[in-house]
Amino acid sequence: MIKIFITRKIPEQRINKLKEKVYEVVINLEDKILSKDELVDSLKDKNYDTVLCLLTDKIDKDVIEAAGAQIKIFANMAVGFDNIDIKSAKAVRG
Repeated sequence: MIKIFITRKIPEQRINKLKEKVYEVVINLEDKILSKDELVDSLKDKNYDTVLCLLTDKIDKDVIEAAGAQIKIFANMAVGFDNIDIKSAKAVRG
């Protein structure tokens, strides 16, 4: 089963679409931007396959490493990807 972490509440219809695909969906239910430490704690040792983030989430080397080797994708629900450290993502994933 694919395990997805969503960093912030998004429209319920989007969440339902993921659940319809029989994905395990975990959502940060606090309506706030997670700090770097909170994001790292949310990902560390959780074995997520995917992280659905927003442009306000800073996905840097520490966050990418906390997600672990099994992470397959950081998907942005936004236009652009300036918030994701692509160089670190490539280094971690090879």
